[in-house]
Amino acid sequence: MGAFRAEILSSESPLIAAAQVFIAAPAAEIFSILADPRQHQRFDGSGTISYLVKGPDRLFLGAVFGMQMRIKLPYRIKNTVVKFEENKVIAWAHLMKWQWS
Repeated sequence: MGAFRAEILSSESPLIAAAQVFIAAPAAEIFSILADPRQHQRFDGSGTISYLVKGPDRLFLGAVFGMQMRIKLPYRIKNTVVKFEENKVIAWAHLMKWQWS
């Protein structure tokens, strides 16, 4: 690992933001946290997730889960897992437009 832990990545589009973070932990351990929607509040840097509304205990391709969110006012959001490869890739999207991976 280099001298940095996180970096902003360049993007071809002004509508796409990307970054990468290096974490000194086994991939399976990190993936286990990401694949459990009840733990998303632990790594959400925005502080907007209030709690899980509904969803499976462990995510999988096509899984749907909802969150109670708050940015000034409370609201709910429904996410669908759009990419899933055990211990390698997980991504979810809401409204099938915004994607988090």
